[in-house]
Amino acid sequence: MQKTVNRLIFHTLDPFGRFLKLESSSSILMIGAMVLALILANTAASEMYLTFFSQMFGVTFGAFSLYKPLILWINDGLMALFFLMVGLEVKREFVHGELSTPSQAMLPIVAAVGGAVVPALIYAGLNIKGVMSGWGVPMATDIAFAIGLLTLLGSGVPTGLKVFLASLAVVDDLLAVLVIALFYTDTLVVSYLIWAVASVLVLFAMNRFRVALLGPYLLVGAVLWYCLLKSGIHATVAGVVTAMFIPSEPRIPMNVFSRMVRNAVSRIDNDEDKSLTKENEQDMGRVVFTATYSQSPMSRLEHSLHSLTAYFIMPVFAFSNMGLTFNVGTLSTESWLMTAGIAAGLIVGKPLGIVGSVALLMKTGKVSLPDGVTMPQIIGAGMLAGVGLTMSIFISTMAFPEEMQNISKLAILGASLVSALLGLFYLKRHIKKAD
Repeated sequence: MQKTVNRLIFHTLDPFGRFLKLESSSSILMIGAMVLALILANTAASEMYLTFFSQMFGVTFGAFSLYKPLILWINDGLMALFFLMVGLEVKREFVHGELSTPSQAMLPIVAAVGGAVVPALIYAGLNIKGVMSGWGVPMATDIAFAIGLLTLLGSGVPTGLKVFLASLAVVDDLLAVLVIALFYTDTLVVSYLIWAVASVLVLFAMNRFRVALLGPYLLVGAVLWYCLLKSGIHATVAGVVTAMFIPSEPRIPMNVFSRMVRNAVSRIDNDEDKSLTKENEQDMGRVVFTATYSQSPMSRLEHSLHSLTAYFIMPVFAFSNMGLTFNVGTLSTESWLMTAGIAAGLIVGKPLGIVGSVALLMKTGKVSLPDGVTMPQIIGAGMLAGVGLTMSIFISTMAFPEEMQNISKLAILGASLVSALLGLFYLKRHIKKAD
């Protein structure tokens, strides 16, 4: 009986283990989606592929009308749910996870900042006479691919290194959201911005009054999404903002959950017939209810969204945005500079910024590396962080004019592939030595 109780409690309290498994397996689907998109875009099916995602789709209700191409419903709509997931992950790490104390948080936060600033500076330095708006593209790390690549190295990878890279990627996502909100907004429509602020105030009030139901938060979040979409701020920011106000405390304390499960299992074990009686059904119902509400609304929503984002939203985004043609023709000077800035930022800037920040921080004596983790392994993790893909491609759709997006995405794809191979080969050597 006690083993059963322990397994139930462990499953409730082990979000990080489930997170690693889900992120690593979803990356396989994303690779498949990308390969399929590349094949379709470079064969006779290319016109059908491109036409499909340019189809207009929307809703009309009285004076309300919202019509957009399917590709923008994916990039503005589905990706808002992805950013809701990102916001929940960020909040979990800062409230209950690896970033919940200053000593834990300092290392991955400083590493993430260094890993964002240095690539941006490298891109800007190479593009002083080019397209400067792309400086945000090489800042991002694709968390699914980075974790997925790390798990390919097997059980020899120290847990501390996995936690470091996952925490770094979470902070990296938060920085990317801030960059999108602050620097990739062209014009602002004040009237809709006022309504967006009002929506945020409603979310704040619900949080303060401890509203535990998820429905009201999601409804107000949808209103916020629409207001931001119309205001000029990228609508996906609504996902992160909504996540910040969803309660992180459960309605039922864990000790109550543990006692309820023990009592229910004890009564079932003492039932000689072991038949499904009305009393047993009631006990099962109590366990399900208690298990549900012993998790916070934040945790419940994160658990519900994780599979949706990992197995549907991210592969769909990859499939719709990676239809690149390899026939780029003659590249202009601006295109060459842009390509060099993205490649150098991801391949060189990411590991340089991460490792340099960690080294400087360690010299202060205020932090140390996680248990079992060596500096060469941090270098390898920095290389894997150069896999930009999802977030870099997303930012590139806002940073570059349409005629340059194909080239920018090819640059991201190539640089991410090089970063992945360098990181895997480097870590494989040093993880063996660490063992």
